[in-house]
Amino acid sequence: MLEIFKVWHNWLWRSPHDGKTAAERLGLATGQVREDHILGCDVRVAVERLWAAAAEAESSNGDGYTAAPAINRLS
Repeated sequence: MLEIFKVWHNWLWRSPHDGKTAAERLGLATGQVREDHILGCDVRVAVERLWAAAAEAESSNGDGYTAAPAINRLS
């Protein structure tokens, strides 16, 4: 958890005072760094796939419970 917080604080969180991240102030980043740059994949596409898989599973049986778990269905 601490490592995740350090990455978020240093690379993603922008200071309300100057609007820059810690990495920008140190000269490690020249502009905005997004989550997909750090993770190596587009987070929005992964979330959309999970939502689509969950919606498909819910609509398949009609009883309100998912027919198959949508977790780990990123590919």
